[in-house]
Amino acid sequence: MDKDYTVKEFYKGEVIFRQGSIGQKAYILKKGKVQVLVGGRDGEDTTVAVIEPVHVFGEMALLLDDKRTATIKAVEFAEVIEVDRETFKQTLDGSPGIVVNILNAMAERLKLTTEKVIELPDLTTGVCEILGLVSEHSKDILYDTTVKTIIRLFGIEEKQLEEEFKKLQNFRFLELKINAKEQKVIKLLPREFSLSKVMDMYRITQRKD
Repeated sequence: MDKDYTVKEFYKGEVIFRQGSIGQKAYILKKGKVQVLVGGRDGEDTTVAVIEPVHVFGEMALLLDDKRTATIKAVEFAEVIEVDRETFKQTLDGSPGIVVNILNAMAERLKLTTEKVIELPDLTTGVCEILGLVSEHSKDILYDTTVKTIIRLFGIEEKQLEEEFKKLQNFRFLELKINAKEQKVIKLLPREFSLSKVMDMYRITQRKD
């Protein structure tokens, strides 16, 4: 196996990583089962999913450069392939489509999560963050695939998402185009203002309404 990858073993009950910790590795479950635990407001951990081979987990902390959003614990003896941050980034740079697959996996996990455990972000913020994430690894953001992913992720209707896109077009955050392959794509516009300023504009609009 390539030197960039390490196989690790975990026994039943062992924690692979904890919610709130800094993410430096992504993992591929090779054997066994692991559970996804999220801490609620009462301080108790709730199991929101059980992952089986072959499945990637721990990747969102690397993609978003943020803390772990859940604790992962072995349900039974498990073998995982550990991938460091640099190798993970190189893989994404070489295969932009992997980002969409990861978002789909994220959507599947969130479908298993109750609102009492995880609060989804504001829809406009969430859409902006996802588009920004995908744009870092793909020049063209494919409209159909991305729309399906966001709809599944937030549990909304396509019409509602279309309204979000119109809003972001008005803010000069994005535009919808047809590329050379005659595919509908989302283009994020070069901008001198940050996502936070886009959100400030959005909040001002909401107050006027």
